[in-house]
Amino acid sequence: MKDVKMAYLDRLYQQNKTALDEAWYKSVEVGRFIGGKAVKQFEQELSDYLQVNHVISCANGTDALLASLMALDIGPGDEVIMPAYGYISAFEMCLLLHAKPVLIDIDEFFHLDASLVESRITNATKAIVVQHLYGQMADMVRLTDISQEHQIPIIEDSAQAIGSTLQVEGTGDKHAGTIGDIGTFSFFPTKNLGCFGDGGAIVTNNDDLAQKLRLICHNGQTTKYHHVIIGMNSRLDSLQAAILTAQLPELDRRNNRRKSQADRYHESLEKLNVRLPQERSQAKHSYHQYCLLSPNRDQLQNYLKRQGIESIIYYPKAIHQQEVAIDYAAERYPQSELVAEQLLAIPVSPQLTLEEFNYVVDKIIHWSEHE
Repeated sequence: MKDVKMAYLDRLYQQNKTALDEAWYKSVEVGRFIGGKAVKQFEQELSDYLQVNHVISCANGTDALLASLMALDIGPGDEVIMPAYGYISAFEMCLLLHAKPVLIDIDEFFHLDASLVESRITNATKAIVVQHLYGQMADMVRLTDISQEHQIPIIEDSAQAIGSTLQVEGTGDKHAGTIGDIGTFSFFPTKNLGCFGDGGAIVTNNDDLAQKLRLICHNGQTTKYHHVIIGMNSRLDSLQAAILTAQLPELDRRNNRRKSQADRYHESLEKLNVRLPQERSQAKHSYHQYCLLSPNRDQLQNYLKRQGIESIIYYPKAIHQQEVAIDYAAERYPQSELVAEQLLAIPVSPQLTLEEFNYVVDKIIHWSEHE
């Protein structure tokens, strides 16, 4: 067997062709490509799904982070705490606003280590950015306690975690992005909920923040050509909104299929000399990626490639190891560096067949027995 992929966007389309085509052509026939009914419908349906008061759609997940920082008035001299491992968007957006990213090492779940956060809080700390990496939830219970005690808002970067939940005492299961002050999402095509291009959203339960976020994403306008604050042009087009609305009802089913594959990976690979992803207690992991840790990561990836199995290294450098971030490495980040050296994502997808899944398992076991 050859060409086992990380994602099957072609299969996803074929399996949902009727609904997706109908959504697409209906939007085209209306002739409203920016804003309009399709965007409002998606925002409302995503709000209902997440059980959050406000959804503000935007052009992509990076813009969502930038707008969130702007809404919190982050600027020169302000410090923003964030993980030293993960995608670099929050770090970049912080620097664009001339603020200072404060990098903190990660825990065993690949997330901002909550036990290290309080020691890095200063009078200049104005926000905490949390990444729910690979579909797993960060330690939002402890981080929320810290946020409330020190009156520091939390931005949840939930780009990889739509559909993930965490049981919060007194309120039940809460979706990723809805526990902190602001949550951000990406709808890049390979995400668990993806469109046919770029797309993003910002969510909040705070009415004042929601109003400000909408202004920021629409050039700071209250009405056309009347600008009251500095903003940017960041909009989700109606075609992408229609595609997302058509796929949203399938999200939980697809996430459950990812979880089922992850459970089978756990069962099949638990005795091998690799570290499997851990699941935080009281959390529901949506498995945007299934990530192994191996000291022989590169050899494993090369072997899988020869067998026709795609795999991806997320991320080969921790943020503080990037050239652009060297000046912000204020301490040692051993867990971030270890994960950057050893992590490999293997196929997990609602479109992955049982035959393909078993083939991946068999090849990894064979490699482990002969390495």
